[in-house]
Amino acid sequence: MPGITERSFIASLTAAISDIDPRPTHEDVIAKAQWLAQGLGFIEPVHNAVEQAMISVSTRMGEGVSIIGDESPHDPDWVEKREITWTYSDAYEEYLLQSGWSGQMVQSLSDVSLKILGHLQDPKDPDTWDRRGLVIGHVQSGKTANYLGLVCRAADVGYKFIVVIAGIHNNLRKQTQERADSGFVGRTSNPAQQRGIWIASSLRSSR
Repeated sequence: MPGITERSFIASLTAAISDIDPRPTHEDVIAKAQWLAQGLGFIEPVHNAVEQAMISVSTRMGEGVSIIGDESPHDPDWVEKREITWTYSDAYEEYLLQSGWSGQMVQSLSDVSLKILGHLQDPKDPDTWDRRGLVIGHVQSGKTANYLGLVCRAADVGYKFIVVIAGIHNNLRKQTQERADSGFVGRTSNPAQQRGIWIASSLRSSR
């Protein structure tokens, strides 16, 4: 009987360690991975799975801190006043769950991205406005997941033109493009090899 794929094993390992408090050490995760591999029939080396699972768990995020200026006044409750169908946001959260994120991590990201969206302005506002922001975080702290969540929410509320500035290095731009393709676009952006990546059932049902 063949064993499970590495992707499925990573998802299982992430789920197994995500609720452990305090956060497990690297040695703890290796031991858990070896035990899980034996039970699930995973025969590949567990090193990569351990690293990926620990990265996923380390992206657990709280509310964070927002510093807000009053130079450009706006209604902070505009999101609650609108009827919004969270098509892209729900699809992104489903994608994260399918990728091995725990429900607690996904809910935390959902709350944070909604809070940041409230700091922006309603795109349906006919007046002239200017809102600017900056997200700062440590390496592997969830920054990309954070702004992809915001991109999805921005698309849901009606923003039509969204630019992601991914840095000056090609490898980082490529990595960010791949994350955006998976989390928002749903297909590769490589013109030489365009293919579907993943479409959540919530997004698929709306088409």
